[in-house]
Amino acid sequence: MPIMNILIASVLMGVLSNSLGAHASPDSNSDSASASILTLTVTAPNATSVSVVGPLWDSWFPDAGPVATDNSNGTWSVFFDPAPDANMEYLWLLDGVQEDLVTSAAVGECTAEIDAGTLNTDYVIWGIRSWLVGSGDKFETAGACAGTSAEPEPIPAGVADFSEAFGGTSIGEDSVFSFPVGAESWGGFANMNTDLYPISISEAGTLTFNASLPSGGSSEVYFQFQKNSHPDVEPSYNTGHVTVSGSDVVA
Repeated sequence: MPIMNILIASVLMGVLSNSLGAHASPDSNSDSASASILTLTVTAPNATSVSVVGPLWDSWFPDAGPVATDNSNGTWSVFFDPAPDANMEYLWLLDGVQEDLVTSAAVGECTAEIDAGTLNTDYVIWGIRSWLVGSGDKFETAGACAGTSAEPEPIPAGVADFSEAFGGTSIGEDSVFSFPVGAESWGGFANMNTDLYPISISEAGTLTFNASLPSGGSSEVYFQFQKNSHPDVEPSYNTGHVTVSGSDVVA
């Protein structure tokens, strides 16, 4: 097979998540039952084990809280089914150590969270996250607030970065990939990790990615290898279609 670029496309209405593990949700009406499920996701690329601790689980006892699922992309998720019916205080536990939010709060990087009631702190000893009833899923960075300045994590070698939308598709907040009704049939999402190139395939191989449709429904996904970036795309090759369904992230 010649050296090619790689693209990803969705061939039915709906959305998908890429190899970075981002969740997605369809544009059509969602199943109301999925609203009862709460997902907390944290970015912690250097951790080998992650869980949640808080007053709900034996008064912050380290081994009592729910254990997070490794999404194999530097993020970890905890699922609550059903979602709590009251506000919930918690912290992320990384390799047995509670995350530190006091440092970020003390330098003014947690103002938004404090004002919103999603972080409580004395600015000296303790800082505690709060999930508020009805606020939905949360995507966080361990030991950091939204205002924390940090260098973006480098994309691991061999992992595609589908960050370019084309043909009427879109990439929203928290890397939600959408393929709306009005998108072009050739629309999709292009890999922008140039370190993958040139791609040379001498024998049969396997493409792996994580995907979910947490709001319900299903979508078919395929990958396309191309000679070069648009418009010099031929020859090209499409993989077989894969049906993505369900709210749990699976590979």
